[in-house]
Amino acid sequence: MSTDYLNAIGPANGHKYNLNPDDNTHISKAGSVVFGNMVSELLTKGSNSAKFEKWTVPNATIVKDIKAGIFILPDA
Repeated sequence: MSTDYLNAIGPANGHKYNLNPDDNTHISKAGSVVFGNMVSELLTKGSNSAKFEKWTVPNATIVKDIKAGIFILPDA
Protein backbone atom coordinates (compact mmCIF):
# COMPACT_ATOMS: atom_id res chain seq x y z
CA MET A 1 0.00 0.00 0.00
CA SER A 2 2.81 2.43 0.84
CA THR A 3 4.70 1.65 -2.36
CA ASP A 4 1.58 2.14 -4.47
CA TYR A 5 0.86 5.44 -2.75
CA LEU A 6 4.40 6.77 -3.06
CA ASN A 7 4.51 5.76 -6.73
CA ALA A 8 1.21 7.57 -7.32
CA ILE A 9 2.27 10.84 -5.66
CA GLY A 10 5.81 10.86 -7.07
CA PRO A 11 9.22 11.38 -5.47
CA ALA A 12 8.93 15.13 -4.90
CA ASN A 13 5.75 14.75 -2.84
CA GLY A 14 6.97 11.54 -1.20
CA HIS A 15 10.04 13.34 0.11
CA LYS A 16 7.77 15.86 1.85
CA TYR A 17 7.14 13.11 4.43
CA ASN A 18 10.84 12.92 5.34
CA LEU A 19 11.77 14.01 8.84
CA ASN A 20 14.75 15.85 7.33
CA PRO A 21 15.27 16.67 3.64
CA ASP A 22 18.05 14.10 3.13
CA ASP A 23 16.58 11.43 5.42
CA ASN A 24 14.69 8.77 3.48
CA THR A 25 14.35 6.55 6.54
CA HIS A 26 12.55 8.60 9.20
CA ILE A 27 9.19 10.29 8.65
CA SER A 28 7.80 13.59 9.84
CA LYS A 29 4.68 14.04 11.96
CA ALA A 30 2.59 14.43 8.80
CA GLY A 31 4.18 11.27 7.42
CA SER A 32 3.31 9.40 10.58
CA VAL A 33 -0.34 10.41 10.15
CA VAL A 34 -0.40 9.19 6.54
CA PHE A 35 1.49 5.94 7.07
CA GLY A 36 -0.17 5.30 10.43
CA ASN A 37 -3.54 5.44 8.71
CA MET A 38 -2.28 2.97 6.13
CA VAL A 39 -1.33 0.54 8.89
CA SER A 40 -4.63 1.09 10.66
CA GLU A 41 -6.55 0.44 7.44
CA LEU A 42 -4.64 -2.77 6.79
CA LEU A 43 -5.08 -4.01 10.36
CA THR A 44 -8.82 -3.38 10.47
CA LYS A 45 -9.66 -5.13 7.19
CA GLY A 46 -9.85 -8.84 6.56
CA SER A 47 -10.23 -11.88 8.76
CA ASN A 48 -8.23 -10.52 11.72
CA SER A 49 -9.95 -7.14 11.88
CA ALA A 50 -11.83 -7.84 15.12
CA LYS A 51 -8.51 -8.18 16.94
CA PHE A 52 -7.54 -4.60 16.11
CA GLU A 53 -10.73 -2.57 15.74
CA LYS A 54 -10.85 -1.62 19.42
CA TRP A 55 -7.28 -0.30 19.24
CA THR A 56 -7.16 1.58 15.96
CA VAL A 57 -9.60 3.34 13.65
CA PRO A 58 -8.36 4.68 10.33
CA ASN A 59 -9.43 8.15 9.23
CA ALA A 60 -11.79 7.48 6.30
CA THR A 61 -10.89 10.69 4.45
CA ILE A 62 -7.16 10.06 4.65
CA VAL A 63 -7.56 6.42 3.59
CA LYS A 64 -9.76 7.48 0.66
CA ASP A 65 -7.10 9.94 -0.54
CA ILE A 66 -4.34 7.36 -0.10
CA LYS A 67 -6.24 4.80 -2.15
CA ALA A 68 -6.92 7.42 -4.84
CA GLY A 69 -3.24 8.38 -4.97
CA ILE A 70 -3.93 11.95 -3.87
CA PHE A 71 -1.07 13.70 -2.10
CA ILE A 72 -2.02 14.99 1.32
CA LEU A 73 0.01 16.77 3.95
CA PRO A 74 -2.07 16.60 7.11
CA ASP A 75 -1.48 18.86 10.09
CA ALA A 76 0.09 16.79 12.80
